Amino acid sequence: MLHLLPALAMAHPDVSLNQSSTSCYLLNPAYAAMQELTYASLQVRAQWSGMPGAPQQQYLSLEHSLQPQKAGLGVMLFNEQSNVIANTGGYLSYRHSFRLSRRQRLSPAVSLGLLQNKIDFDRIVADNPFELSIVSGQERQTRLNANLGLLYAFSNFLEVGIAAYRLFNSAYDYRDYTSGYQNAYALIRSFGFSIRYIKTFSEIVEAWALLYLYSDQGLPVSPSLRLNCAYLPYGVSVSGGYTWEGAFSCSAAIWLYDKLSLGYTAEIPPATIKSYVGLTQQVSVGVRIGQPAQVKPGRVSPGDIEALRRLNQESFEQVERIEQAQEEDRQRARRQQSKIDSLEREVAYLRQMSAAAQAELKSMHEAYLAADTLPPDATLYSTPDSTPTSAYYVVVGYYLLRGYAERYQHLLQSEIQLPTEILALNNGYYVYTKVAHSPKEVQQEYRRLRELGVGRYAYGNVWALQQPTGKP
Repeated sequence: MLHLLPALAMAHPDVSLNQSSTSCYLLNPAYAAMQELTYASLQVRAQWSGMPGAPQQQYLSLEHSLQPQKAGLGVMLFNEQSNVIANTGGYLSYRHSFRLSRRQRLSPAVSLGLLQNKIDFDRIVADNPFELSIVSGQERQTRLNANLGLLYAFSNFLEVGIAAYRLFNSAYDYRDYTSGYQNAYALIRSFGFSIRYIKTFSEIVEAWALLYLYSDQGLPVSPSLRLNCAYLPYGVSVSGGYTWEGAFSCSAAIWLYDKLSLGYTAEIPPATIKSYVGLTQQVSVGVRIGQPAQVKPGRVSPGDIEALRRLNQESFEQVERIEQAQEEDRQRARRQQSKIDSLEREVAYLRQMSAAAQAELKSMHEAYLAADTLPPDATLYSTPDSTPTSAYYVVVGYYLLRGYAERYQHLLQSEIQLPTEILALNNGYYVYTKVAHSPKEVQQEYRRLRELGVGRYAYGNVWALQQPTGKP
């Protein structure tokens, strides 16, 4: 009987590890309802097939999310039996999560319930038949029990959990009043520590590694390692586990229609008993019920509904106004860009015509005379028969055809509001802004034109044409 007690104590961690691909609630109550929906599962485990009195476990659990990412409830019913010893009971668990930061979450949980311990003394096989007279029959007693859990989660890839089981250290006292013999039995406390690392390789493949340390009070720590890989589109996952005592396990699970989960685990026993017993097998069935939990809305009055409807209507109207204004801005921008493009083409064409006219003017071998008082980039053109008494035409453009000169006039008037006149002379047309009577006035007019930005619409520099007074 003493040999089988550790096997019964480890039954809970073994079942929990094998079903951790769907839910870790049996491993730690702080995992209750982490899926944010109602989830029910059944776990049936038969350990060491072929061995009389080998451990058998059945677990039925139900998880329900109260508020998304905040609180959840869990219910667990179980039956564990190992030869002459059996534990039957149930727990009600509550989890509440706290946000430590945008990426960190802390979830404490507590489980309270009843645990019934049963010993069938009539099944004890003793070498000395007289030992059976110590106690006889079947004894059962029920005690209140509790488990605690704490889970720390960082982002979506790291989970660290601590759990304490059978906190009340329930003691059972079995007596045979006929013989006067007495037998005491206690469910000692046990503790578990888990750390799980989750890695998402793509939108369809996810893997995680789970390290679990378990110890009964006063006994050495038993570590276990489990690796899991899931193919998300089909809900298929495979996993393998290893316990430092030498037991290997492999599992497979599949989700059907995203509602029903089926899983199977086969475990090779430790080498010390491998030649005496067969495989350990576990079957799991899980069901998702309903839809993910939503935040419950509070009571609203008809006035609140009308205000919300009005607010929605105003929002729609505001969106329409914004979209209309944006469309008008886009059309205005297109018109403006079209105008700019047209203006640039007009300026380029008139510059080309002005350049051709000025080249023709220079080919006529007119005499040029530079005014000493003019800026270095201004040029004064004069006719050979100029006299000291002359008029200076401040010229901003020269064209061979009058039509081009008039187009240039219109361009300067519309863009920079510069009035000009046309002087027909030398088989060409001079577009000028002022008739000055001295080089100083020419210089002043030149500076004024430069400030207006005539250079953006002219070819070459502004120049002056000197003509004798009285000439047509």
